[in-house]
Amino acid sequence: MDLLQTTLIIVLIVLTLNTVFFTVFLTFVLKDLQKTVKKADEVLDDVQSVTNLVSSPIASLAEIIKPLVSLLNSKRKGGK
Repeated sequence: MDLLQTTLIIVLIVLTLNTVFFTVFLTFVLKDLQKTVKKADEVLDDVQSVTNLVSSPIASLAEIIKPLVSLLNSKRKGGK
């Protein structure tokens, strides 16, 4: 074999190894990304449940306060 063929074979081997290593690395990165997305989804589910737990009493409190506010407004208008 001459020098050109040897160089081409070496370059081909190096490119093949780089492709294999890149593919393995990309696989690990994508698996980590999948785990991160699952954890983020769990956090969002927790935030949604906490928001629902907090918003229900606040909505009930608003319904209780609404008649009191209208009563105070009517007394202010009547007192003037």
